[in-house]
Amino acid sequence: MKKYLYLLIPFIALGCKKDQDIPSYDTSVSYAYFALDNPDRSSNRKQLYIDSMVFTFAHEAESLEEKKLAIPVNIIGKASEEDRMYSFVVDEEMTTIDRNLLSFSEPIIRAGKVQDTLFITVKRGAILKTGSFVLMLKMQANTNFELGHLYNTKMKMAIDDQLLEPEWWKRWVNVLGQYHREVYRIWMDIYYEGADPSETGDEEKPLYYWGNMPYSPVKSWYPVTFMYMDQLKKHLENNAVYPDGDTSKDRLYLP
Repeated sequence: MKKYLYLLIPFIALGCKKDQDIPSYDTSVSYAYFALDNPDRSSNRKQLYIDSMVFTFAHEAESLEEKKLAIPVNIIGKASEEDRMYSFVVDEEMTTIDRNLLSFSEPIIRAGKVQDTLFITVKRGAILKTGSFVLMLKMQANTNFELGHLYNTKMKMAIDDQLLEPEWWKRWVNVLGQYHREVYRIWMDIYYEGADPSETGDEEKPLYYWGNMPYSPVKSWYPVTFMYMDQLKKHLENNAVYPDGDTSKDRLYLP
């Protein structure tokens, strides 16, 4: 037994010496990075924060003229007794959205905080209906902050105002007919989240609504959904709705 004990001693001593060579964390330096929470952290391999996001005006009220988006900014280091400015730039090579549609809040970490928020106000320009546009932000080092987590020193945002055909529409085409965004918009208003109390059995998506449609269009299985579908049908019968608002085209009805 003693023989094995003596053999272990050099390794323990060596390990202690190695630990002493590891540089200590410099508490005088602070680091800044974008910290938008990752909604999917089901695995330890997932990043805590994401480096991209998508925003569409299509799911907002048609009367909304601009939207303020909030991007959390975290720091590594101690909170300060004074406000501190961090720095970022718009990557001109990667950005395709019209800069006139954007405005930014002051890039600041307030006194006593280790997290603050960058607000980006996006105007609802007509061009956003023609495609998806990119805004790319890059964090930059300054006298207050070095760059934080490299994965989160950039933030890519895709922005549009396009109400695109959802994947579930093809399963419901016999009920709703060919896809038209005008019909989809009305359906979103009628079959809003919370209108249908039917339980789905899915903990993550417990209720049916326009964004979580039943898989199969079977009336006997989903009577509440079809009750609202009848409301959509009557709405189109009682109100003239045209594709793209073009009255030279045929009115829209359900099959």
